[in-house]
Amino acid sequence: MSPKSSIGRIDLHVRMIGDNNKYYDHFPFGYQGKLWFIITANSFSTQILPGTPVNQMMLFEEKSLLQTQSFQALYNKDQEAMPAFHFSEQSMVCDMSIDIQPGETAGYRAKNTDKILDIRKTKNNIQEDFFELIETGNQGKLKLEKDGFYIFTSYERITVPADYSCEMIPSDNTKGELRVHYAGFFDPGWGMGNRGDRGVLEIRPYEDIIISHRQPIAQMRYNPNIQIPEVLYGVEKKSNYAGQEKNKLSKYFQ
Repeated sequence: MSPKSSIGRIDLHVRMIGDNNKYYDHFPFGYQGKLWFIITANSFSTQILPGTPVNQMMLFEEKSLLQTQSFQALYNKDQEAMPAFHFSEQSMVCDMSIDIQPGETAGYRAKNTDKILDIRKTKNNIQEDFFELIETGNQGKLKLEKDGFYIFTSYERITVPADYSCEMIPSDNTKGELRVHYAGFFDPGWGMGNRGDRGVLEIRPYEDIIISHRQPIAQMRYNPNIQIPEVLYGVEKKSNYAGQEKNKLSKYFQ
């Protein structure tokens, strides 16, 4: 289980628990029982309606060991910002680094505000009421403040072929004391309509940290699908975040 992309980008932390289940967001084969949401609005007071989609489910049949050659077709050798693949815990993963190039707009920082974020329908909020732009200095470094919420993009362009799904691996403290995503799921077809699409990083530091351009900050793990979906993300059907380049906010903003 993980929050939907539009929910993660507004710093609405959604976790799921079940009766007599030991873990958040993970349920064993054969589980029967009720499911409960724990919803935490970290940055903004948020107005929501019953029936609003906030979470998504991924079903795993088994873990498969993926070979390096399986990924040679994912990326053209001349493609800009090609990720590097390697093995980790019997899965194939690629590293993602942060894109904060010197002297450019780096991303967004959540404002302290008493305005209510209304997610009862899309494009229902003014982004300047809730987020401010951040500029990178000439050295390509930024200081992120403890307990702030930031939106950045990956330097690498990600492609997910039709027979795979992709997820961002939970935070690793060797990359700093911070959370790097809430949603972190990439559908089959992601980036296939372009030369790969950039991933969005939803960052919440647990201490003041300094980050640099192209600093490794997350990893993506590829999982083979049981079958190819009938509709691919951003290819046959218009999708909210297909083709995103720099720092796209949630669909709930104008």
